[in-house]
Amino acid sequence: MKVEKEKLILSVETATRDCSLAIFRGIKLCQSWRGDDTFSASEGLLREIQKLLRQAEAKLHEVELLTVTVGPGSFTGLRIGLAIVKGLAAAGQIPVRGIPTLKAMAFRQSPAGSVCSLISAGRNEFFAQIFRSGQNNNVEPMNTGTLEQLLIELKKNNDLTFVAPVETHTSILEFIESEKITSWIVESPPENLAICAGKLGLILFQQNNLESRSWQIIYGRDAIVINKK
Repeated sequence: MKVEKEKLILSVETATRDCSLAIFRGIKLCQSWRGDDTFSASEGLLREIQKLLRQAEAKLHEVELLTVTVGPGSFTGLRIGLAIVKGLAAAGQIPVRGIPTLKAMAFRQSPAGSVCSLISAGRNEFFAQIFRSGQNNNVEPMNTGTLEQLLIELKKNNDLTFVAPVETHTSILEFIESEKITSWIVESPPENLAICAGKLGLILFQQNNLESRSWQIIYGRDAIVINKK
């Protein structure tokens, strides 16, 4: 399937605390939005989508592709985001492509070397996954552990760029110095993850890669159930 440059794409990201949105016409970014840690996806996401469409001078029925991050990330946020996207898709008969959060974080227009995405898993642990250049195909399964455990496991990798939360940078840099590693780089995650997810979604759409299993949420592990009595 050949994708025209002007195809309208709406990208939704609710895996992180802030949440973000982006609208593309083909490869051109038209509008984007990012919330903050006070934003409630359940109360405000649809409103922000409608506002962003107006800013882009677009209508929902014109959207020809929806992309949505499917985890890992906030359990509640992921469920809300996917439910809203499924509703929009059903209403407009719009194809959807789910994008793993760690893959969106690792996305590069001109990738070089390996990228390791890190995201909080709670309980002082992190999810981590390595992606190689060439459309960021994952070469290892996602791992979970404390930052120290993951860094020790990753020592065998050269030319590694970490895309990691800012609060982990000091610990990673201290590990790099203590282990005398000269080929590791540390970067912050993209400010708007929906932009990365939208770009990846367009690539997969061009490849006619919209398999239904991409809708499945990647939780990473079971949620904690608190019994209040």
